[in-house]
Amino acid sequence: MHRIDLHYNMVKFITVCLILMVTTSLTITSWNVRSISCAKPYINELLGLKSDVLFLSEHRLYRSELHKLNDLNKNYSVMAKASKDLKCSDLGYKPGHCGIAMLW
Repeated sequence: MHRIDLHYNMVKFITVCLILMVTTSLTITSWNVRSISCAKPYINELLGLKSDVLFLSEHRLYRSELHKLNDLNKNYSVMAKASKDLKCSDLGYKPGHCGIAMLW
């Protein structure tokens, strides 16, 4: 996803969230997972508690691994970003770091 598209989608999403917050109850959860591989069971538990929006930081995925976030829960859409300094050629040799994701 291009940076402009990501920015546009984030603005659009935040606008929808603000409208929902005014008209309904909206549950937003944030968690520094420090690695998605260890956090998977707990993420589904959080989503099962009726979180409308879940923000994850430090997922530590490479850009080529971001698709794994789509498999966390099929009822949620995902927007994610990996660290810019992770090269796909380092996958398997160098541990990932950073990364943010939003599930809604």
